[in-house]
Amino acid sequence: MTALLVAELALAEGRRAACELALDRVARTASDGIGDHASRTWMAAASRRVQLCLATRDIAGAAEWVNAMNRVLAEREFAPGRLALDIARGRLALARGDTTTARTIAVDARDKAHATHHQLAFIQSCLLEAAALRIANYHDEAARLATMAIERACDCQLPYEGAEARIERARALLASGDAVAAHEDLARAGAIFARLGATAGIREIESLTPRIRATRPAGVTAREIEVLRLVAQGLSDRQIADQLFISHRTVTTHVGNLLGKTQSANRTELAIWALRHDIVGSTDEGVMV
Repeated sequence: MTALLVAELALAEGRRAACELALDRVARTASDGIGDHASRTWMAAASRRVQLCLATRDIAGAAEWVNAMNRVLAEREFAPGRLALDIARGRLALARGDTTTARTIAVDARDKAHATHHQLAFIQSCLLEAAALRIANYHDEAARLATMAIERACDCQLPYEGAEARIERARALLASGDAVAAHEDLARAGAIFARLGATAGIREIESLTPRIRATRPAGVTAREIEVLRLVAQGLSDRQIADQLFISHRTVTTHVGNLLGKTQSANRTELAIWALRHDIVGSTDEGVMV
């Protein structure tokens, strides 16, 4: 497994120290290399550094890495590196509250990514523009851009990026008052993150889920709510049984009852139903935590 992949996994799992160590290793190795491949690798690591800094609100640190990326490109210009720098600059502008600059950069980067068939950069630029539009209160347009990112991620089989795009669309939908559609996106993103073990993404979803009192709709019992919460997290019946210290057969019975009570066709619809009714994350007493 390459150091860059290790860094990607650590970033997804919210393990900052491990991510930093892996990125340091990538940077050292790339600095010793020659040619475009080494430069691309270094730029990819620097781009992740910017994300890591912004995730912890270290604006100054992010700016330092953006400047370092700019210096590298001044010595060796190459298209993928320019796209990485542009997106990093846009993210930094957004973190500083400059939505106009962020959107301008995002539009330009998206056009370049489309022209060069750089799929990941296309998705990232769509999400950057969507975030800028959402913050500027253009919620419908933000949702449209996020949808473009979701569709491209699906076409390119990039589940993690697709889940990130669903979170961005959910933010726009929540801002426009469409909580039901937003909860559907969060449920789907949560299922993807659970499958990938991306705990950082799961925590982000939890932060967006309203902390309100669950009302146990459709006549579901307290135990069924416990099972439903774990189903929504993507756990299998066997995993739920182990976590709740009950038999596998009992879990299967509960899931069957839940499917009937909620009129859901499958576990995905169950997860969506749970989010619609603000049950995900509730305690036995029915309080969101």
